[in-house]
Amino acid sequence: IMISFISEIFMFSILFVVAGFIVSYLMDFISRKPIDWWPSHALSMALGTFLTAALVFLLFSKKYIKYKCSQ
Repeated sequence: IMISFISEIFMFSILFVVAGFIVSYLMDFISRKPIDWWPSHALSMALGTFLTAALVFLLFSKKYIKYKCSQ
């Protein structure tokens, strides 16, 4: 069961990293700036987003499930 939980954390975090890049590209497009497909801060941004998403998942996923089950 622990492997499943770790894989859920990983998938949730990867999803947020991808969403972060998409939002960044969309903002460049909306602002009519040239899209920088791999900015110099890309690895730092991806790592920070990944770790933040993992922390959010760890802190709130069980509380959310309990909340949804109680309704």
